[in-house]
Amino acid sequence: MSRKSDKGEGSHGQKGNAKSLAAVIAGLRARLQARYERKLPGQAGRIAAALETAESAAWCTTFPHLFLPDFAEFQIARLSGISARA
Repeated sequence: MSRKSDKGEGSHGQKGNAKSLAAVIAGLRARLQARYERKLPGQAGRIAAALETAESAAWCTTFPHLFLPDFAEFQIARLSGISARA
């Protein structure tokens, strides 16, 4: 039974995971942008700014891909003057 060493592999694996997580976040952000642009036409720039704020906050968590949608919803609610879901 061969076992790979953790030396070197861990940092490469973490870089790969970070890159794939960044790709997941980018795709998620694009889908959120499209969804909110349909709901708030003509507000693309403001939506992008709200999503940037939400993404920055999400990256401060352990699981940014899980927190981004809720943070985005909160920022969009602030943008549109609608209270976020309770």
